[in-house]
Amino acid sequence: MDYEYIIQLASEFRRALKIVASKREYGRLSIFSVFPNGCCTYASDLLAEFLMKNGIERARIKVLNSESSRGHYTHCWLMLDDMYYLDITGDQFSNKAYFKKYSPIPDCCFVRRDTYFFERFANKNLTCSHNVGINTYSGDTSCKLQVVYNAIVARINENY
Repeated sequence: MDYEYIIQLASEFRRALKIVASKREYGRLSIFSVFPNGCCTYASDLLAEFLMKNGIERARIKVLNSESSRGHYTHCWLMLDDMYYLDITGDQFSNKAYFKKYSPIPDCCFVRRDTYFFERFANKNLTCSHNVGINTYSGDTSCKLQVVYNAIVARINENY
């Protein structure tokens, strides 16, 4: 499969998103001012959009959303081919006691399904959807995400 390519894309995307966030190039989506904290849903859809625009079929990508079994944490990440998790914001949990045995959590995590710190989120409240990307939002959120996406792609094209 092309998993090395996907990991490369995700890593590039994460690096660029971190720069966009630190330089405040995210337009009106001020949630990115505390990136990666609280940004997992938008970041997952932004990454899904980037993967699709780089040749990864939408049918291969799902977005997962769940809350932890304990600890009152929520999280969102991608699943590829129903086999692998891909997460570019999981590192926000590195310093949380509930996830201590997994720390440090990398800023770009690609692991087999139902492994690593994701087991903390595997519960009955886990939702899964093929409805991924930045055009899946109502109102002006898609436009706001497009601003962030364009800034990320510009950073990647300029080699950050």
